[in-house]
Amino acid sequence: MTRITLCSLSTMLGGVELRMGREARLLARSGYTPNIAVNLHSGLTEWAHELGRSGIPIVNFDPPPVFEGWLWRRKLPLREASLLKRFKLEYKTWLAVRSINKIRARQVFRKTILKSTPDLIHIFIPWSGFETTRLYLSHIYRLPIILSVRNAFPKFNWSPWDRRHYREAFHSVRGVYAISQSALDLFKDLYSEFIRTKTVLRVIHNSVDTNRFKPDTTKRQATRKKFNIPMDASVVGFVGRIEKQKRPQSVIEAFDKIAKSNKTIYLIMVGSGPLEKIVEQRAIQLGLKDNVIFTGWKSNVEDYIPAFDVALQLSNNEGFGTTTAEIMACGVPVIGTDVPGTRDILEKGRGGILVPLNDELAAAKASLSILQDGNKRMRMAEEARREAVENYQETAWENKILDFYGEINPTFYEKRKNANYGQRA
Repeated sequence: MTRITLCSLSTMLGGVELRMGREARLLARSGYTPNIAVNLHSGLTEWAHELGRSGIPIVNFDPPPVFEGWLWRRKLPLREASLLKRFKLEYKTWLAVRSINKIRARQVFRKTILKSTPDLIHIFIPWSGFETTRLYLSHIYRLPIILSVRNAFPKFNWSPWDRRHYREAFHSVRGVYAISQSALDLFKDLYSEFIRTKTVLRVIHNSVDTNRFKPDTTKRQATRKKFNIPMDASVVGFVGRIEKQKRPQSVIEAFDKIAKSNKTIYLIMVGSGPLEKIVEQRAIQLGLKDNVIFTGWKSNVEDYIPAFDVALQLSNNEGFGTTTAEIMACGVPVIGTDVPGTRDILEKGRGGILVPLNDELAAAKASLSILQDGNKRMRMAEEARREAVENYQETAWENKILDFYGEINPTFYEKRKNANYGQRA
């Protein structure tokens, strides 16, 4: 196997897309011929151009949904959707549409995916119910498949039609890797009736570039100067998409409780998303306008994180929580919610504190326990950096990825050996 197609259904530029690009680059420099097949949209323009400049081919692969009813409904014009709902025809219409889409999806697959004659299809799954059409199409054209699980999926009720097709398609799945033990456990629980006995199952954590993400006094001072924050002030930070999963409103509510004890404290929120305006308005309502700084999306987040004294990452759930690990690599303690993904990182370490989901008071108290004790903050900062370096180094991730491909097919080991991967600087 040498030609590998990496594909996913994309709704926005996020962790799945970034990791897909990183894995494609790793495969390319290790002797394989990867390409990426994804539904290109405006949010991926810069990402796609960057990969293209790196020599990674990208094709627009957007098959009509055969299984993802939610996706079909979202694409319906408002007038049609309301009429179908009004006359209770939505489900019956979907039954007809998916049968037609089955034929159309095959045509799209032949014109885009089969054109590059792949030896293996790698499907990145950002959420349950996102991968089915791509999985089924790969199977019916008898292509070996590996799946990477990028999140901790909740329970999902499969229809009999879904079950039949999943059971068939999983015959072509050679291996599955998840980015955390929680993600793998929940995936196995959800897909247990479909996973075949010989399927390779592994946990491969996301990695952190600990040379890029590291404590940096110069960056700490520069960021504080940029936003007119006194060097001796306390700074709480948040990094991530400002959307529902990341719970940015809870960050604002927790910060409000922290700020009541110290009016010279600041919050820097690095990121953008659909809830940005709502969160900004809430900060104004709470009288925090002068204490909360919204930077917008930044590609160079490593320039901002060193300015934090503590970070609030209060997500509903995470597949792994790469941002948490990156913040820790910068020597910043993290307050995170006790949910899958974040729990995998913080539960056994000393570089952060887990708090219950939906408990902003607990998050505030945990933050203050660090901010008000300089010695504790320094100890936790050192532990956070040490844990990130020991557990999430890039070289370890790269070796595990290539070993995983080797387990799927032994010829991958020969490729790795011939590419002198181990000698690469």
